[in-house]
Amino acid sequence: MDKEALKRGNSTYFPDRVVPMLPEHLSNGLCSINPHEDRACMALKMTIDKNGRLISKKIHRGLMQSKARLTYTMVQEFLDGGMPERIEPIQDHIKNLNDAYKVLRKAREKRGALDIHGSEQKIIMDETGAITEVSKRIQFEAHQLIEEMMILSNVSVAELLEEKGAPCLYRVHESPTYEKIDNLRHFLGGFGYKVPVSSNIKTIELNDLLKKSSGKIEEFIVNESVLRSQNQARYDNENEGHFGLALDRYAHFTSPIRRYADLIVHRSLIRSYKLGNDGLTDKEISQLKSISEDISDLERKSVKAERDATGRLTAIFLSEQEDQIFDGIISGVADPGLFVRLDEYGAEGFIPVRTLPNDFYVLDKESQSFIGRRTKRTYQLMATLKVRLVDIDPVLNNIIFEVATDESATLEGFTFKAPQKSNRQNKHSDSRSRRGNSRGGSSRGGSSRGGNSRGGNSKGGNSKGGNSKGGDFRKGKNSSKSDKNKKSFKTGRNSSNNNKKS
Repeated sequence: MDKEALKRGNSTYFPDRVVPMLPEHLSNGLCSINPHEDRACMALKMTIDKNGRLISKKIHRGLMQSKARLTYTMVQEFLDGGMPERIEPIQDHIKNLNDAYKVLRKAREKRGALDIHGSEQKIIMDETGAITEVSKRIQFEAHQLIEEMMILSNVSVAELLEEKGAPCLYRVHESPTYEKIDNLRHFLGGFGYKVPVSSNIKTIELNDLLKKSSGKIEEFIVNESVLRSQNQARYDNENEGHFGLALDRYAHFTSPIRRYADLIVHRSLIRSYKLGNDGLTDKEISQLKSISEDISDLERKSVKAERDATGRLTAIFLSEQEDQIFDGIISGVADPGLFVRLDEYGAEGFIPVRTLPNDFYVLDKESQSFIGRRTKRTYQLMATLKVRLVDIDPVLNNIIFEVATDESATLEGFTFKAPQKSNRQNKHSDSRSRRGNSRGGSSRGGSSRGGNSRGGNSKGGNSKGGNSKGGDFRKGKNSSKSDKNKKSFKTGRNSSNNNKKS
């Protein structure tokens, strides 16, 4: 069973099912937290001061019993002044947790943890596997409350293991490379943002960019660009700190049912604090480096599988709406055409430049626009426009749009500045380094937000069953022109493998 868990590395969460790391009689049975049932656990007792500083921690083995099965929606309702029936008997505990969260949140802001605002898609399927809804997942303050408690726990166990000189699988997030920050400076310079170029950039400097863009039309693009500048988080038996969380040491401890790294950390705690005979073995200690590399690779594959499934299911949902008109935002401008994001669904498609209406369009890099030679009709980065879905391939997750109106799509009152040349371009004049600048200039990186983006009960255990409808994987009506469109789509789009876990 342990060999199979290591082979899987982690549980993988699809919209309609979970592929668990551990057998289901454990993950959904003996190890699942059910109200009013005793469960064996590893428990941390932690004390923080009024400034959110961790002043003591102690690890125990014991039994726990959940007093209520709560949802994030219920807890948020309580935090907003309501009183859900399940919370009433335990309201004092929730109040205390919320008070601790507020202190920890201030400490997080003070140390400068990255505050990137992303969005996740939510796909709802019925018992037959048919998709009934695709929307953006709402992020509550209740999510952040749980996140901060997890981060505190993960920091505590890393410190506990270091105090014993014990082995640990750290969660490592390295600072961005000089090249990525230089590309970020080059791109955001067009929006009037000054990015310090340094091999040792600080999170507080990146947060300053994010704060300045808050509430502005370019907020989404700035957040995406900063996210893409990050490296992927990974596991390692040597500590290199966590850049995104602005922490000197960090490990994963809170989800041993769904992450093998957490199991290793639990076993090391058991061995080093003499909590039983089922701790980390000498053989496992000798293999920690290879284990860390293996589970980091498995995590990347899991994230890609989850993202691909979500994208394909979204495409299936949209394929039933061919020829419909949607509100979109131009999220990227590149030589082959426009990338358009449907904010309502979290989906992104492509408009080949040759299909832009009634003119020959030229890419103007300074204004991040396509401009018609004769009509001067303009399609500008971040502008909104009406688009029609003309072709879709759910298997490849390729979505092709066309402009649905004859109007320009520009930003009133906003002028792009000529992007600053990157240092690399100054040195080499390499035209290839310009590719993708309109989409942030670098490949997607690792997560910088909270401890467990998939943590707690926000995913898993409660996922809806049912099978996806294989028969819905079909090409769109305009299949005769889809091959050329898809070629343009792939040419223009930088593939991403961004790990949004931290």
